[in-house]
Amino acid sequence: SVGDVILREVARRIEQSFSSALTIRQGGDEFIVLMDGEYDSGLEQTCKRFIGALRVPIHCGGLEFSIRASIGVAQSLLDGSELDELLRKADMAMYEAKRLRCGIYAYASHLEQRSERSGHIERELSSALEKGQFHLVYQPQVDAHTGRLLGVEALLRWQNPALGNVPPDELISVAESMGMMRELGHFVITTALEEISRIETWPGEGDFRLAINTSVSQLFDGVFVTELIELGCKRKQDGLQLVVEITESLFIEDVESARVVLDELRSNGLGISLDDFGTGYSSLSLLSKLPISELKIDKGFVQDILTDQQDRQLIQSIISLGKGLGIPVLAEGVETAAQASLLDEFGCDRFQGYHFARPMPVDALTDFLASSPDLRQRISQVAD
Repeated sequence: SVGDVILREVARRIEQSFSSALTIRQGGDEFIVLMDGEYDSGLEQTCKRFIGALRVPIHCGGLEFSIRASIGVAQSLLDGSELDELLRKADMAMYEAKRLRCGIYAYASHLEQRSERSGHIERELSSALEKGQFHLVYQPQVDAHTGRLLGVEALLRWQNPALGNVPPDELISVAESMGMMRELGHFVITTALEEISRIETWPGEGDFRLAINTSVSQLFDGVFVTELIELGCKRKQDGLQLVVEITESLFIEDVESARVVLDELRSNGLGISLDDFGTGYSSLSLLSKLPISELKIDKGFVQDILTDQQDRQLIQSIISLGKGLGIPVLAEGVETAAQASLLDEFGCDRFQGYHFARPMPVDALTDFLASSPDLRQRISQVAD
């Protein structure tokens, strides 16, 4: 498969970058690199060069992929002499690098607290649905050119008596490992559709968008996809379009199977938004072959758009790519008028972020939608 070809090429580049090391594929898209020496500035630079080397496109089956990696480091002199212990700590450090989006992270003892917390989350999560601890909030999405409210993104929240407010990334990571994504997905879809149906009048013309986040495991789950299609088709008749937000990691699993699922969703009237675009595996050749209806720029690029020239150039490239393919581009994480103004200057099509509205429960959303004329005026002032 395409995924296997990519992983073999990644392994080859690892061996090139760490020529004196022993490289082992652990499973999925994870590799173990065993080597002598200390983690000093020289090895850190080698790791950084390897991450850069992975960004060089991989060509496979007429498609082009650019890979982003996260590296976790554990050292035998500092972190233990047993292999299993080192692997566990390197794994924790890798997930911390992924969470922080910093590329490389060396193990530190404070990560043990995070591991203990994951165990606590797992114990609490098993009964959280039955106890009614989950709820949804909705963040509006706005047309950058007219200020019209296009729709909302439904966001899952978990308030637990013992853990407090559990961040979504922690929740999803544990839910994936427990095999609970189908149940969580069912809760999000059915709750969102029921709550949004309470809104009697949607603003503007055309379908009102309801975007929901989906994981790779959910999109390869036939039962979940069938439910998506059935509910999406039913609500389409009422003027509501269900938009499925996917991430680029979907394409490293199995491009052809992903294409089949996305084609089925699109043919049944659902929208496909490619979330966190620019952080993973997609490319021009891949996008041109997939039924994507929206590109969503990751907020990590947006937050530094005023100060980071590389992020500005990347955002401009994504917007140009979208225009070339006829795919609207949405910028998430827009928090200031200056960011919105610059994005509008670049030709971004849609906005989402605290500058326009924070995520809110459905009752507050109903009131917010009723005040949409004020929001349109504000956005037009930003654009001017």
